[in-house]
Amino acid sequence: MNELEQYIKQRRSMVLATLVDGEVRAATTGFAVGDDLAIYFQMFRDSVKHRGIAQHRQVSLTIDDGFTVPMRGVEVIGIANIIEGAERQMAEALLTRRYPELETVWSDPRILIVRVRPERVRFTDWTHGIGHSREARVER
Repeated sequence: MNELEQYIKQRRSMVLATLVDGEVRAATTGFAVGDDLAIYFQMFRDSVKHRGIAQHRQVSLTIDDGFTVPMRGVEVIGIANIIEGAERQMAEALLTRRYPELETVWSDPRILIVRVRPERVRFTDWTHGIGHSREARVER
């Protein structure tokens, strides 16, 4: 597991930014990480997050330590898709493993699961020097 993936898997929350009705909106949510740094999270049908993803599939999310020095954090820009079937079941298992309290919510028809496939990732890590940041495109 590389440094970026290890960092992300050690965090428990992220901030998701979407564009909804011409306005940028941000919300904190839990997440789980799958293969190829796919980020999975749950949301309610017809929520602000859902409306934003329905309008613009490109999203930005941030996973960080809050403001601490040395600063560390990850920004992911990617494409969000609501998932179904076997992939949804796999994501439910990943999310339940991280957040056991979610085990009882999956049968609620209002719950949707989203996968964000990263297109660009920027990792800020001041443990490598103040202001150190590196950005990369994710190739598939």
